[in-house]
Amino acid sequence: MVRCGKTHAVRTPEPPSRRVPSVPEDLERVILRCLEKKPSDRHASAASLEADLARCADAGKWTCREARAFWDATGAQPHSITRLAHR
Repeated sequence: MVRCGKTHAVRTPEPPSRRVPSVPEDLERVILRCLEKKPSDRHASAASLEADLARCADAGKWTCREARAFWDATGAQPHSITRLAHR
């Protein structure tokens, strides 16, 4: 029996595109790799993750101003690192 609070540890995550169909396929692959259960299946380093993100078709297409407008329009809170990077 799996406890409710620990299902994330054993259950395969839902692909983001199931909730937001506009999530690009290449970005979804990167996201799902970050969520792999086995550490050896995830990125070995932040540099590896950065390289994968840079290869995404939409990489670099948003300006800081556009990103801030997105966060403001959605009412969502960007991760603290994102906020620091755009000051």
